[in-house]
Order: sequence, then C-alpha cells, then structure tokens
Amino acid sequence: KVLDAVGAKCHTFNAQALSTTLWAVGRIGIIPSPEVLFTITEEVSAKIRTFTPQGLSNVLWSLTSLSYNPGPSILRTISLEVSRKSPNISSKNLSSILKSFSILQYLPEDAIMQKLTESFLKEVEIAVPQSTCQLLWSFASLGYSPGLDVLDILHLRASTLLDEYTTIHLANTLWSYSTLSFDPGESFLSRLVDSFVLQVKEASPQAIANIVWAIASLGYGLKGNQHAPILEEVCSRIRRGNQFSVQELTNIVWAFSVMGMREKKDPNFDQLWQYSLDSVATEGPGRKLAQLFHSKLLLEAQNEESGTNKGRYTLPRSLNSLAEQSWNTVVLKEAILSRFHGQVSSSLKRLKA
Repeated sequence: KVLDAVGAKCHTFNAQALSTTLWAVGRIGIIPSPEVLFTITEEVSAKIRTFTPQGLSNVLWSLTSLSYNPGPSILRTISLEVSRKSPNISSKNLSSILKSFSILQYLPEDAIMQKLTESFLKEVEIAVPQSTCQLLWSFASLGYSPGLDVLDILHLRASTLLDEYTTIHLANTLWSYSTLSFDPGESFLSRLVDSFVLQVKEASPQAIANIVWAIASLGYGLKGNQHAPILEEVCSRIRRGNQFSVQELTNIVWAFSVMGMREKKDPNFDQLWQYSLDSVATEGPGRKLAQLFHSKLLLEAQNEESGTNKGRYTLPRSLNSLAEQSWNTVVLKEAILSRFHGQVSSSLKRLKA
C-alpha cells in the first residue's frame, strides 16, 4: 500500500525525494510493481535537470538493485544529464554509474562515453581500487573500447594500486584486459597472479574461473608456484562439495588445457577433468559442451606431440557425440564467437613461441 501511495504521489516529489525513495526501496529489497516503477522513472526523466550527481548515481544504482530496466529512452535521458554534469561527478560515482549502465545493458553514445571517461581520468591519480577496477569492468562488459591511450593510463593506475587489490579486483581487472584485448605484459601479470595466489582461499568460484580464463585468453601461462595452488584450491572445493557452476568448471578446464598440461602431470587436473565430465553429463547442446570438446582436442594434441598419456582425456561416446555437435555449431557461428576463436588462436601461437 505504501508503494502504491508513492506511485500515486510521486508527481509531487522533487528530485531529491525521487532519488531517496528509489534508493530506499532498493536498499529494502521490496520490489514495487512495474506500474509504480514506470511512474517513478517517468518522473525522474521529467525532472532530470534538477538531479544532483549523487542523485543520478543513486537512481541508476536503485534500478540495478531492483532489476528494473526503464528502457533506452529514459536511460538515454539519464546518460545525457550524467554527461552534462560529469565534470562535477567523482571518480567513485562515475565508475558506479557506468557499472549500472553495463548491468542494465545500455551503452551510451560514444560522445557520452568519451566525456565520462575524460572526467574520470582527471581524477585518476586519486582513484581507489574499486573505482579503477569497476571502470575497466564496465568498459569490457559494455563491449566498449576507450582506446589504447586510455587503457594505458588506467593500467598505470592499476599497477600502482595492485598490492591493495582483493581477489575480485584482480580477477575482474584481468578479465577486462582479456575482453578488451589489452596485453598487460608478463611482469604485471606475474605480480597480479602472485597476489591472487596468496589470497586464493578467499576467492569466489567466479573469480578463480575468470582469472585462469583470462590468463589463457591473453596467451600466457601459469608458473609452477602459481599453477599448483590454484588447481589444488579448485579440487579442494570440489572434494568438499562443488562450489562451481558448470560454466565455471568448463572455463577452468579449458583454461588449463590452453595453457598446456603435458608438462604438469597433476592428479588434481585428472580429478577436475572427471568431475567436469560428470557435471556436464546432463547438459544439452551448448557452449559448455563445446568448450569441453575443445579442451579434449587441445589435450589430445598435446599428448600426441609429447607421445605420452594417449587417450588419457576422453569423453564417453554418447557425450562425445553431443559435445562434437555443440563444437561444430559454435565454430559455424563465426559472427558471434570470432573473437573467442581469435583469442584461442593467439593463445596457442604464444604458447608455442
């Protein structure tokens, strides 16, 4: 009833009342009806010029918290106002705003993205780890490349802050670099992974999957003192009761397969392989099975080259047929996955070099 009353009265609210109301509802976690949210966001759009930078950030955060997308028209209106006020928006709020746009799957126009980026860079020297990482993640999630010069500046800031990064910062930064096809260099990557290994027991399953996927996609490998602890942690969690989704498992298997297992005869990988087979057994055709089939091809090629462990990594006949079908389907979708296969190709070339 309270929320219905808000919907009925929100036309009398000023900008502060609107942003505070949305923020409070987002914090409480009680989702209003679509009709109420529609009415409130229409009022936001009508009064957009009177919102403060913090108010704009709060509105976008609330929309993502409530999983409500008001549509491109209202999001464009908000993005234009954010752009207009961007010189007065802190780096923290700018990165939060872009994160909200990415979650809402809305990519503002290039001119707006450039202006928001320029405003962030003016404060880059004081940007904290969360803001720096969040900005990179937003660019990658939106499929927006700000250009090499911008990435170089953000990378320099990330290098300075690296020792302060948590596992989620480390994994998301490297995932963003890989998605944006930005090579951070071996020295930085080694520092980043060393830091991740020290904190691996606190890492989320997604962070572990993302970081090994990114390393492989960028064409690098893990050192012995990095490889063993990560793989051991993955298998330790599997033995305690699986914490990984099927997609995370196949990402991890694929990553270690691309990085090469022939010189790392780790029983933990054998266990991971078998567990992955069991996990995908009930999966229908799709990317997960295609990824597992590709992993099998990579491992077979490595074993054939080394002359060892032939037939060690195979798929059951029924699963192999379905996985091959999925792989063929994925390969044919070049327009959608060409970047994925390009990353695989460059990874393999680098590993052979």
